[in-house]
Amino acid sequence: MCVLIFLVLVFLSVPGIAPSNISITNTGSTQFTVNWDPISRKYYNGRLLGYRVYFQKFERYYCNGPAESWSSVDVPNLDTRLTLTGLKPGQCYRVSVCAFTEIGEGARRYIQHKTLEPIRPTTKKKKENSVGRTSAFCLLLFSTLVFQLLLWTQDGF
Repeated sequence: MCVLIFLVLVFLSVPGIAPSNISITNTGSTQFTVNWDPISRKYYNGRLLGYRVYFQKFERYYCNGPAESWSSVDVPNLDTRLTLTGLKPGQCYRVSVCAFTEIGEGARRYIQHKTLEPIRPTTKKKKENSVGRTSAFCLLLFSTLVFQLLLWTQDGF
């Protein structure tokens, strides 16, 4: 009797690397789309469940200093893009992307981005009519002189 025993060791862990080539595309003043390249299958270290995108808003309008706490969104089906909406116009955000398995998250890759400033309607400044103002002043001056002349002639001068 011959018994063959196969021992299969499966090494489960977190993904071995972070997604690469993260880029951000503006899609409006309150949203942008995060894109990245998928990690290679050899770095999955188990069954890859998806990617997780983290983002946080800086407290000021420039891209450094204190920031709010991280928020995250899971991207299912191994998609490699996510549009973040409901963001504040003209605000800096820090974004990171990582892959995850049943065991946990792999390393993150970071990028910073500033949302577009809102488009404000331009209002034309009403051009002052200097000719009209000058004409009105001359008319007032002339009227005053005529009135003074009439008073002067009535007083007998």
